[in-house]
Amino acid sequence: MRVAYVGNFTRAWCTEVHVAASLEELGHKVFRLQENSVNWGQLPLLCGRRRVDLLLWTRTWGTDMRAGRTAICQLRDRGIPSVSFHLDRFHGLEREPLIEQEPFFTTDLLVTPDDGPWASYGVRHRWLPPGVFDRETGQVPPNPDRWPWDVVFVGSHPYPHPEWEPVRTALIETFRREFGDRFAVLPAEWTHRRPLRGRELQELYATVPVVVGDSCLVGAPYRYWSDRIPETLGRGPLLVHPEVAGMEEWYRHGEELLTYTAGWPEGAVNAVRWALDNEHRRREIADQGRALVLSRDTYRDRMRTVLEWIAAGVHLEPIAPVVSGVATPAGWTQLEGGSLELFVDQFEPRATFELVDGLGDLAAVGEVWRRDYPITPEMVEGKIVVDIGANIGAFSVLAALLGARKVLAFEPDPENYAVLCRNLKLNGVERVVYPVRAAVVGHSGGDVALAGHATACHVTRLGETVEWWATAVGADDAIPTDAYVVKLDCEGGEYEILDALTHWPAFIFMEWHAGPTIDPASWSTMVTQLAEQGRVSTVGTPSRGGLLSWSRY
Repeated sequence: MRVAYVGNFTRAWCTEVHVAASLEELGHKVFRLQENSVNWGQLPLLCGRRRVDLLLWTRTWGTDMRAGRTAICQLRDRGIPSVSFHLDRFHGLEREPLIEQEPFFTTDLLVTPDDGPWASYGVRHRWLPPGVFDRETGQVPPNPDRWPWDVVFVGSHPYPHPEWEPVRTALIETFRREFGDRFAVLPAEWTHRRPLRGRELQELYATVPVVVGDSCLVGAPYRYWSDRIPETLGRGPLLVHPEVAGMEEWYRHGEELLTYTAGWPEGAVNAVRWALDNEHRRREIADQGRALVLSRDTYRDRMRTVLEWIAAGVHLEPIAPVVSGVATPAGWTQLEGGSLELFVDQFEPRATFELVDGLGDLAAVGEVWRRDYPITPEMVEGKIVVDIGANIGAFSVLAALLGARKVLAFEPDPENYAVLCRNLKLNGVERVVYPVRAAVVGHSGGDVALAGHATACHVTRLGETVEWWATAVGADDAIPTDAYVVKLDCEGGEYEILDALTHWPAFIFMEWHAGPTIDPASWSTMVTQLAEQGRVSTVGTPSRGGLLSWSRY
């Protein structure tokens, strides 16, 4: 096969250099086209002259939208498929708007380790975890004089993604406190932020017993882990890393990869202590991990998989975006009188909702029923669930239909509350769901002033007009000690509620809100507080809001 490859080939350690070399090892011809120097208007003609069979594209930003899209369409007309290949994540980060702006995402196939809801953008996507360049995994002698530590964290610090920065900072600060001068953060503290690559990285990993890492885990339940995992395991040290969705399917837990899940960052500290105290077993796990990665997780393996997908015919016309902002496989049926019947698939419960706010309620119901809050029957069956900001009842009804023993549904907006009560009867769950017309706040104190309407109902902020008053219920009073699942969607009140809560359920699902009246530091404080109590993941950005999942286990 003859491949035209657009990417950055200026450094020997670039992913594109490794991928191109791996393709050549498989017997293919690669034409290296340096990113941001490509003439997209002439690219189809160039590919035709060189009898190119495939366009591969990695990491170019700032490409003219019209020129890039036109070139991809012209290549498709010539029978030349196009594939975008990237190792980063996009969903849940500030860069997510790039999906709608960059022609990079309009190729026939996008291959990333980010398993977010790509179909909602009309993107044909295949998930594939990162690999390692096998030429850089050879054994080298250790050098303890240069790398004198027992534990290192290899990665950017401060982290460039604010969505994950508080968690990484907490992890690093805890390790500094627990291990002192036996611990180092690289490359920030040793190489003046110069990247560690090639033989230098091999030597480090041949010397240091334990490497601590993380990935930008802001998209649960979506699968994503960075190239840190194969890059580390393939070179030999033992890796301590948080468990990620799908990882247990890829690596046999406890044999090739030692992960930590119990608390953050205390679980990581305990895992490292165990590894340092059990040298023989640590070496066995590290050797098993290296053997597994080199047998299956090299870039040669990754490119073989991508080419098999192309040969199987995945280079079809781009799929159509999902309409109404609701990701498949959700189904909708509009009923008379403005009601909406919703189902996920033939095995899921169906529900009917009377609406108050039209599109606003449609979005709120879809958010719950397409499992943006990853609620499952196992979580709620026979349990007590608390729904704070119940709106018209989407979450409360779903929890009841999935088997909850009791649901407390708090909603202060009078019109929402009336429709909530009707929706409970409409779906036959009025004996399970107990509606409460009240606003949940940090600490109870009589009535509370409210503003907004429908999906935007909230406690009044400075300068806002009071539209009505509602009973205020404190967080500890609203959430019983035996509550198992709590969902919060209270338009900015979640910060105060979590700060005041003294007993914690097993699961919290929430939509956090931000804006000019919310201190941005509140987000970092909230995430750090949750991370100290259990396992947290987010989708969104501090400045724009998003969805958060937390579990005590």
